This record gives sequence, structure tokens and C-alpha cells, in this order.
Amino acid sequence: MIQQMQNMAKDQQRLNQQIQQMLNDMQGDRLSQDAQERLRQLGAQQEALRRQLRDLSRQQDGTNQLLGDLDRIAKQMEETIRELQQGRVDRRTQQRQQQILTRLLDAARSIRERGRQKERESQTGDDPERQGPGELTPAEQADQLRRALLRALESGYAPDYEELIKRYFELLQQQEAGDG
Repeated sequence: MIQQMQNMAKDQQRLNQQIQQMLNDMQGDRLSQDAQERLRQLGAQQEALRRQLRDLSRQQDGTNQLLGDLDRIAKQMEETIRELQQGRVDRRTQQRQQQILTRLLDAARSIRERGRQKERESQTGDDPERQGPGELTPAEQADQLRRALLRALESGYAPDYEELIKRYFELLQQQEAGDG
């Protein structure tokens, strides 16, 4: 679901850029037939995103707040679709499109956070018979670091954070190699 929201956000961002380009090209001019057709196509793209969002909200087993957010996003999309189909695109449309993108990204982040909370709630405790950290062999320590890195990367952080996490674990491994 997180991946679907992120993909929708990318598509929405691409659509926003196309609308921005149309606004820049128009600059107060009357719309040509080609421009009107292009606006209808952009409206169709927005409609496809809206349907995708509705389907996603139906699948959502989460909180009512998230469902409400998805509904508000869909309503904003409907408003934009009407304006695009009628050829009435202006700065308000552009601002609304930016709000849609921001809300999609916020919803994706909310889903990701809720997923992390569920993971934390469902994790089992450590085995009390397991060796303490000071008693691990260097190979076991390296294996533990690898597992921790994989868990961190599977948590769904942004690419920038993933790079920081990787670098952190590389430094830990270097430190372990130097100490061992």
C-alpha cells in the first residue's frame, strides 16, 4: 500500500508539472483546440488517479482519519478534473494540485508510520538464554549487524535516510573489524 501511495504521488507530481507547463505556455491567451484537448487528457489522467485513490481507500483497513484524508484528496481531484475538462485552469488549480500532492505524501507517511507501530507491537521479546552482546563472536556480531541493516532498510525509509543507514552500518563494521 505504501508503494501504491508513493507511485500515486509520483504520478501526481508529473501531472502537476504538466499543468504548470500548460499555465506557463498559456499566459492569458485563449485556449487553442490542441490546448483544450491536452487539458481533457490531463483531466483523464487526474480521473485515473482519483479512481486509483478510491480503490485504495476501499482496501484500507486503517483508521477513519486516513480514510477521511483520502476522501478529501479525491474531492480535490474531482474539482480539478472539472476545471481541466472545462478549460478553466488557473493558479488556484495549481495550488490545489500541490495540496493534493502534499496530502498524498502525508498519507503515505502515515501508512508507513502505522506499519512501523504494528511491527513494534507485534515483535517478540529476546530469548533470555541468548548470549549477551559481549559474548558474541566477531562472525556473530557481523551477522547481527547485517540483520539489523536489512531490518532498517525494509522499514521503508526515504532514499536519503537509507544511504545514511547504510553508511552507519559500514562504519560499525569497520569499527568492529578494527576492534576484533
